[in-house]
Amino acid sequence: MHQSRDISPRITVKSKKMRGINMLKKQFDLTEGVKNYITKYQIIYRRVIREAKRRHNDKNILHANHKSKAIWQIISRETGRTSSNRQDIKIN
Repeated sequence: MHQSRDISPRITVKSKKMRGINMLKKQFDLTEGVKNYITKYQIIYRRVIREAKRRHNDKNILHANHKSKAIWQIISRETGRTSSNRQDIKIN
């Protein structure tokens, strides 16, 4: 499952714009109007990302042969937990 293929070009553009906005925010002293615009854009960006994740996860669950396994994989991925039986063991 490659998430990069599931990311729409619009989200990629929004991500680049968000990075640029964050750089501007760090480098310059901005007016209240610009700060309000940035805050609103950040809220919209977070909503777009949350909805894209939700749709991606729904699609994975819908097409999975083992629904409960797919759900637990999503939970593990979102919480940052990894399966202990998938670690590579090297013998010297």
